[in-house]
Amino acid sequence: KYLTLEFYRLLFTIIICLHHSQLVPFIRHGYLAVEFFFIVSGFLLCRSFYEKGLTVKNYFVGRIKKLYPQYLFALVAISCYLLFRFFYHGMGNIESIGLNFLSELFVVQGLLPCLGANNYPMWYLAVLILGGLIVYFILKKCSSKLLPVICPSFVIGYYIYNFSVSNSIELWSGINTLLRGIADMFIGLMLYKIVARNTKT
Repeated sequence: KYLTLEFYRLLFTIIICLHHSQLVPFIRHGYLAVEFFFIVSGFLLCRSFYEKGLTVKNYFVGRIKKLYPQYLFALVAISCYLLFRFFYHGMGNIESIGLNFLSELFVVQGLLPCLGANNYPMWYLAVLILGGLIVYFILKKCSSKLLPVICPSFVIGYYIYNFSVSNSIELWSGINTLLRGIADMFIGLMLYKIVARNTKT
């Protein structure tokens, strides 16, 4: 455990909760705290890669075991609530609820415009699962000499694209949320490399 990271995890969790509750008006951009969690995920993913040396398959299975149960619980709970509203209050659309449930069940919500979600906040865990798999795969398959080129190039390229089409970091069309998560995880990966290098010297 990195105690400093644990402290900031708590702090940024509170900021995100306050942002979504809208109880504190001056935290208008509290959603940006999500970037911290993706960056930390990339940092810890890189540490795990060098310390444990798992195969891509074992890494993915571990992530599913760790993240998917809570993800699935939240999905089932919100879908049951939406079905209750539909059957007892006539609110919503049964086909949409069913299709969104399937897209979330297979962790592909938002990858295409037609793949919606019943539980929008869970996009974060979906990106952690899929984005983490992609980042780990790149770590495994690319030589360490390529990573100093791939990571910053992807991060700069993504943010150039992002701010060319929007004035916000939150783009919700297509695979933008996945690309955002991967870019942030790459930042975490680069930070780990810097910390590891400085720790050795």
